[in-house]
Amino acid sequence: MTQPIPTYEERRWKAAAERWPFRDDALMEGPPSCTLRDLRRPRLRRCPFDPDTITWLSRLGGGLDGYCWKVNFGDQGPFVLKLFWDRARVTMAGFAAQKECRNAALLQMMATAVEDGKASGTPVLLNIRTADWTDAMENVESFSVEARQNAEGNLKQAAEMNIELRPVLSVPRLRRCFGWLPLPAEFLKAIPRPLRVPAVRLDHKRTRWLDYSDDPETPYTGIVYEYIEAGPNDPAVVQEVLDFLHLAGFVNASGPRGCNWESSVLLDLSDIVNPLQRSWSSVWHKRGMTATQGSGVQSAFMLRD
Repeated sequence: MTQPIPTYEERRWKAAAERWPFRDDALMEGPPSCTLRDLRRPRLRRCPFDPDTITWLSRLGGGLDGYCWKVNFGDQGPFVLKLFWDRARVTMAGFAAQKECRNAALLQMMATAVEDGKASGTPVLLNIRTADWTDAMENVESFSVEARQNAEGNLKQAAEMNIELRPVLSVPRLRRCFGWLPLPAEFLKAIPRPLRVPAVRLDHKRTRWLDYSDDPETPYTGIVYEYIEAGPNDPAVVQEVLDFLHLAGFVNASGPRGCNWESSVLLDLSDIVNPLQRSWSSVWHKRGMTATQGSGVQSAFMLRD
């Protein structure tokens, strides 16, 4: 399928977004702010856990973007700590830590907005037939406080444009994120040797490993997630998650694998792409998201092993 040429507005936003901060030094304490500016420039707040209290329990494995461990922080846990291979952007293809921090921040804001809207009687209203980047971005902005406070005006405008808006009264089960952590090379050197990061072979050409050279100005970025127990994936439950992600503006061009889901919960937030990232494509957004066992389905999302 021919890739449509992005509009000037889409190109301008994505180019600017590459320079915007995606991490916030404010600790993740309490619900996030959900203003229009917050949704347009999502930043993941810092994890409040003390890295000096970490206990490394086991290695969980790595992939294209980084490596994961099962850990405790003090007497709390278990959690999953994901470390990204790249400390900073190295190519124009994208920066994994940037994308995933934004994804986690957006999903947290969206869940908060839905709960606030339900409690106040001003639910989030989303266009159910998005076709391009502008539509997807408008749905992202619909989670903002400003949009919910102007629900009457938005409904009137949508009716005039023959756009169907759907109230969102709940958010499907999503993996909880506890924020990001800076991880200096010296800190990573202290990991017990049996639990250190091995070289991870991605394919016949690419192998990733950690660079332990000390760079105090550029530590590694880690994200702390809840630990999800292993369990079967229910396609119907997974589809509910995918439907929400599609309405919320996310896409995926490669098709997520079943190994990135456990107990019908998406483990790897790098599987999805938010509209601020250069790799977001209206082609994949138009196709929607479908969970299926097996292959052969032309869709943005295919749940397979």
